[in-house]
Parts: sequence; C-alpha cells; structure tokens
Amino acid sequence: RGWDDNDQRGCSVKFGEDVVHKFLRKHGLQMIVRAHQLVQNGYEFFFNGRLVSLFSAPDYHGTHYNHGAIMSISATGDTSFITLPSKGRRH
Repeated sequence: RGWDDNDQRGCSVKFGEDVVHKFLRKHGLQMIVRAHQLVQNGYEFFFNGRLVSLFSAPDYHGTHYNHGAIMSISATGDTSFITLPSKGRRH
C-alpha cells in the first residue's frame, strides 16, 4: 500500500494498488501501461488488470531468458499483445 523506496534498485519507488486506483480515478483512466520492468513473458498484469508492465527486449542484456512484447489498444479499449520470443540462450 502507498509509496515506498525500492530497495532492490536504489533509484526508484514502489507503489501499491491503492495508489494505482486513486491515480486512475483522479485522471478518468481505466489502465496504466508502464515499461522497463523486466517481466518474464514480455508483459504482466497487476492489480486486477488496472496496471500492465510491458517489456519489449527479449533475452535482455544476454543474461535473461525473457520474452519481449508489443501491446496494441483498439479504439474500443481492447488490448492485444504480440510476443517476441526468447531465443532461449545467453548471448
């Protein structure tokens, strides 16, 4: 809940579901799309689908076996993803 220092990275903050819902209500939005947090499958939903983390770099830095993803949002708000597969090997 709320805001907190991100001890893992040392250069950012963490926020809870309450912060996400408050931000969405205040700005009349349905979802937050954020980037640059490595997620294994290229994208991952949090907080009942109200926040999605999107990561477009498969096999990040040659040290992770992760997929990347590209997100599309239709005019009606429907989301879809194209997954960029991991090559399954370190570079």
